[in-house]
Amino acid sequence: MNFKKHIQILASAALLSGMAFTACDDVKEGDRYIELPKIEVERGALLVDFTGQMCVNCPAAHEAIEQLEEQYGRDKLVAVSVHGGSLAMPVEITNFNSGLVGLMVAEGRALNEAWSIDTWPRGVINLTGQSMNFDQWPAAVRAALSQATDIELKVETTYAAKEAAAGTENGRIDIKATVTSHEQHGNLYVQYWITEDGIQAMQRFPDKTDNNYIHNNVLRAMVKSMPGEKITLTPGEASEFEASVDCRYNDKERWAIDNLYVIAYVYEDGKGVQQVVRHKVVPAAE
Repeated sequence: MNFKKHIQILASAALLSGMAFTACDDVKEGDRYIELPKIEVERGALLVDFTGQMCVNCPAAHEAIEQLEEQYGRDKLVAVSVHGGSLAMPVEITNFNSGLVGLMVAEGRALNEAWSIDTWPRGVINLTGQSMNFDQWPAAVRAALSQATDIELKVETTYAAKEAAAGTENGRIDIKATVTSHEQHGNLYVQYWITEDGIQAMQRFPDKTDNNYIHNNVLRAMVKSMPGEKITLTPGEASEFEASVDCRYNDKERWAIDNLYVIAYVYEDGKGVQQVVRHKVVPAAE
């Protein structure tokens, strides 16, 4: 898929009433995960997991991601869980007093629409090719990690707290990406996503509802409009790019700084993500 055309971020929330659970992809128990032999990995691969809190088969996909992360390491396999579509719960319905937490942000809704996802869970590797069911992820991840890339990407982050009401986590994340290419490329973009681990919120299963499920790799925000900031690289020379994002802490979203990551990647038109890194946000020492 070509992301040169910016994705329009939609502001309206999907209604939860009348949700059908038949839109979940069903995979037999024995076919859910097949571990393949290890390979030498010198690059990162981005796995976009399209998911939803009302999707009864999505927890099995989350388990598949955990197994792939264990096999390759979270520094190489960079998974992002994008809540979007009719089985996702929008942040607009969140009521912290009652314990109701929605995880679909506008950026996730727009990504889901851009990829025309209408069954869940589905996955896309390096923002290229077709979406696939999670029993296909191990082979696709292995293939992506085996591909050569000449692009090097390093990321630094600084968290700066702001004055806020007591007990809040408001602040700003400053990001610096250093990109080096050893070959000539076409249209390149650098993009940053914010993800959060350890979010406790409702999740449907085939036989139950878990109101205390722990969601990881959850997409919280995009720092740049898609496809990202267009960049030009001179082969053999390092270039630096900077960005920042304000942390969200309000009556609908409450980011936990200690659980935040910056996902930075370099995307090339027609070829997808060429390099990706995950960088943990570390609050500055007081």
